[in-house]
Amino acid sequence: MATAHVAMETDIPTPVPQTVGLPGQTPNSAGGYSWPLSDMGRVRRFLCLGSEGGSYYTNQKQLGKENAKTILRLMENGEGQDVVLEIMLFSTEGRTAKQEPIIFALALCARLGDTETKKSAYKALPKVCRIPTHLFSFIEYCESLSKGTGWGRSHRRAVADWYTDRNAYSLSILVTKYQQRNGWSHRDLMRLCHLKTDQDDLNIVFRYPLIRNIHIFTPFKIEVDYSSTYIHIFTPLQVHNKGM
Repeated sequence: MATAHVAMETDIPTPVPQTVGLPGQTPNSAGGYSWPLSDMGRVRRFLCLGSEGGSYYTNQKQLGKENAKTILRLMENGEGQDVVLEIMLFSTEGRTAKQEPIIFALALCARLGDTETKKSAYKALPKVCRIPTHLFSFIEYCESLSKGTGWGRSHRRAVADWYTDRNAYSLSILVTKYQQRNGWSHRDLMRLCHLKTDQDDLNIVFRYPLIRNIHIFTPFKIEVDYSSTYIHIFTPLQVHNKGM
């Protein structure tokens, strides 16, 4: 029995302190060791939780830099389009606490990715930035990341498509409900992207942020078919004009 008791005691593993890493573990921000997380796993965590407030051991600014570097590293490794796909899935499926991390990540891909990554990012723009508030934030992030003027052909086309791919009634609600953010307005975006269309109903909505007076639209309204569609378009514009 004594021999068996001694054998059992020798089978007990020696405790390993937190300051000593196990094989395969890496140092963490708390001064200890943990199992490493893949770059794509880091991106998913950032998209879901963001970096607002930081963590107990890492401040918000440092955490944001680390996540940006992770996205850049993935793009350098040819995984930029995979990052855009994750961004779109997290946004459309409602997996995030806030939209800002997703919009920032999309702007990174649109500004600093390779050609295919940029195309994918701009293609995902209307699906990720569904309301003007999101669009204004995307523009602000792009401006901060851009080395030049920031309004190249692809950028202008993507912003213009955000407006022209919508029907006039829904767009009229958006331009009156969400007017500006971060110093950007529909007036600014429409001018910078050289917004044009041959659709009369959309042109009515486009002119409103530029002129902001519903009475100026009256001659233009008479030129087109005054159907129930145009009545619906003018309703939110008239209501907003009365509140000004």
